[in-house]
Formats: sequence, structure tokens, C-alpha cells
Amino acid sequence: MTQVAFLHVPKTAGTTLHKLIEENLGPVAFYPPRSSPEVQERFGTVFSDFITRAEAADPEARAALLEAFHKHPAVGGHTTSAILPYLSPDRFVFTSLREPGDRLVSWYFHYVHPDDPEKMHRPFREQTKDMSFDQFVRFKPMMSENDNVMVRYFANVDGKTPVSAEHLEQAKTTLASLDMILFQKAQTEGQKALGEKLGWNIPEEAEKLKRSRNRVRLGKGFGYTKSIMNRYIKFDRQLLEFARQLPQAVNADQTRQTA
Repeated sequence: MTQVAFLHVPKTAGTTLHKLIEENLGPVAFYPPRSSPEVQERFGTVFSDFITRAEAADPEARAALLEAFHKHPAVGGHTTSAILPYLSPDRFVFTSLREPGDRLVSWYFHYVHPDDPEKMHRPFREQTKDMSFDQFVRFKPMMSENDNVMVRYFANVDGKTPVSAEHLEQAKTTLASLDMILFQKAQTEGQKALGEKLGWNIPEEAEKLKRSRNRVRLGKGFGYTKSIMNRYIKFDRQLLEFARQLPQAVNADQTRQTA
């Protein structure tokens, strides 16, 4: 069976896509909400657990772990391009992208004004409480989660390193190697294309599982400085434009911003 792997950049419609993977293939490795105790016991809760186990194992045990992993049909989670060498040779890898400014604003509300504050794991909960958008994106301890995150994921940039033009080129190479690229703004069409490619049963209309109420709740009280935002999405915007030109991009024209 072909192994299906979803590289999930946060706030790009990944919750819905993981649900579809689970419904069609079963528990998803490295994505706890759609995984199972057995899968987590076998491979770890997240990809870093898997790497730790593989590196600590003797050659025979490591080979057995990799063989078992290659046979597992569903892989997901917030994993970077570092996972690609570990996937089965018989695989289908896809991702979902989002307009970078919209993604960053969504991430801000998700972290600073979550709908369920007690449920969400937030290491910097107290430090970021009631921060403005401008303050949040410049908060250095969270650079790896705020600064050109899409490029970070596809170039596997470590958390302490600012994203550069060189990383952008690496991310382009990774995207060009994927089998399908979906876009959050064209979610319904993307799901249909994914279903047709993999022979999955897809609902007639895309289901958006999470809808933040906080942006509406804050209303006119929300604002940001454009020059500050642009500093943290500059390379992501270039990556998105590159992705739209790729043949494996689904409904890319529909995702362009309109005046």
C-alpha cells in the first residue's frame, strides 16, 4: 500500500485534512488527535520521538522500525521536510499552503486569544497574554513559529536561525518534489482533487472543523503595522507565488488575493 504523508504547516486547514486521512486510512502517525495509542507506542507521539528511537536503536532494531514505519499507511502532524528521507519509497506526499499574512494573523488569534485557553498547550502563555499582533510576531522566543513559517517547514530551518534567501530556494526544491499542493483558500476543490487521486470518499462540500470566533469577538480592536507583518512573511509570499506555478498545485488561480 502506498504511504500517504501530509506535511502540515500550522493554520493551513490541516485539521480537516487529517480527518480525511484518518477516515480513509486509519490512525495517523505523528498527529495525536487522529492517531491511536498503538501507533503512538510503536512510532512515538511526534516525529522527533521517532528520530530519537531510530538513532538510539542498534542496526537490526532500527531496520525493523523503519520497515514497520514504511508499512504504516498514514503519516501527518506538524512535521518538516526532515521526514522525507524516512518515508516509504512507495509514497504520496502532499501539503497545504495559505496566504502568509492571513496565516500569521490566524496563528496570532489561535495562540494569544484561543477559543479554549485551558485545552491548548502554550509554553509562552503568560508572556504573550494580551499581546498586540505587532508585539507577538516580534517575540523572539517564538521566532520559529512566527518568522516565515512555510519556508521553515520546507527547508527544515532550525528554531534559532532567521530565514534567508538560501532557505527559500531550499523550500522551493522541496515543494517541487511533492506530489500535490493544496491551498487553504480553495479547500473544497483541493479535497476533491485529493480524493480523486487517491480513490478516497470525499464529502460534497469541504468541512471546516475549526473556526475561530475570536477575530469576530475582538472586532475593530484588532490591527497591525503592515511593515512589521511584511518582515515576517517576505519569504513565505515568494514561496507561495512559486508554488502556484507548479503543475501539482490544485486550483492555484482561485487562491490569489483580489482587490
